[in-house]
Amino acid sequence: MILGVRGCVHLFVQEFKNQRTLFQSLQSELESHQNEITSLEEEIQQLDAKYHSPESGALVKDSTQLHKKYDTTLQKAAKVRKQMTLLC
Repeated sequence: MILGVRGCVHLFVQEFKNQRTLFQSLQSELESHQNEITSLEEEIQQLDAKYHSPESGALVKDSTQLHKKYDTTLQKAAKVRKQMTLLC
């Protein structure tokens, strides 16, 4: 099947719209995890304060790493959003 320039552009635009919709959905899901992460961090802090054991200290460390990864993911999502905005 041979497509003209208009057909290729139309397919590109349609795919871009599909990807933007998917990105927006994933971004909403990512943002919804913020409350879960905050809740976990609070529970871990309470456990560490109550028991202050090596295991609870490991949980605090893991929680900190999770939070850093989440922040990095949000930053990457912001960059993608900016690039998509520039393409529109």
